[in-house]
Amino acid sequence: MKLAVLGALMSLCSSQEAEPPQKPLSVCEVLQRRAELMGRFETLEGEYKTEHMGRTVSVRGEVKSGPHGAYLVAAPTCTFKLTTGFASWPNVIFLEYPINTSRFESFHAPFEVDWISVRQAERQELRQGYRSASDQLFETFTGLLVSYDTLEAGISPIGPIKRSGFGPAGLDAPAKLLIKSVADVAVIRRPSK
Repeated sequence: MKLAVLGALMSLCSSQEAEPPQKPLSVCEVLQRRAELMGRFETLEGEYKTEHMGRTVSVRGEVKSGPHGAYLVAAPTCTFKLTTGFASWPNVIFLEYPINTSRFESFHAPFEVDWISVRQAERQELRQGYRSASDQLFETFTGLLVSYDTLEAGISPIGPIKRSGFGPAGLDAPAKLLIKSVADVAVIRRPSK
């Protein structure tokens, strides 16, 4: 009987389609293809429109942390510059975990966080001896890319007005990634001065 139940469970699990692994894009590539890769966008009125439900993107970059959260920065070799009107946007993607129980749709994602991958990444950081003050941290994040339908908040007599970006004041990221999973931790030691 136990073998029959085990066999039925195994066939059920194997019949479910697993999400195919994605080749991670760079922060630069994601920002260049932002409109194409967005899984959700926010309108000027604060509404959230989810496009392509379930669509996720994998992005790899250097992780930086501030007092209000983490974000990915583009490599110094990135020549792309997102510009709207007179304003230039930084080549960063704000990182955030979804909160599907929130009453605010902006925190929702069409998936649950893979907390096992998050904890494994944290353990890898510890094993590799990551020190935020002196090391560089590179990771691959998979999740839902969120951005604005338009990056301009309106028009003034001198031209378009840039709207506030994602993340804490001063970061002004043009996009955020609602994290589903984390992988491929690499710590790079900076040379001592």
